[in-house]
Amino acid sequence: MTGNGFNLNNIMKSKITKSIVKAVAPQVGNIVGQQVKNFTGSDAASNIAKSLTNEGAKEMTGSGF
Repeated sequence: MTGNGFNLNNIMKSKITKSIVKAVAPQVGNIVGQQVKNFTGSDAASNIAKSLTNEGAKEMTGSGF
């Protein structure tokens, strides 16, 4: 499909978007982890949620291995 429409893929690849994701990922991970803990009462589930959030951000931004 071609055209001049809204392209989310280009936005997600932009340096500005990646910089924003890198800056807020730790805080978002903490919030998600705390909400999971509040919902489940589990520190382990909280840590997993926080880790998954941070790893997803690293994969999206190209950080890490």
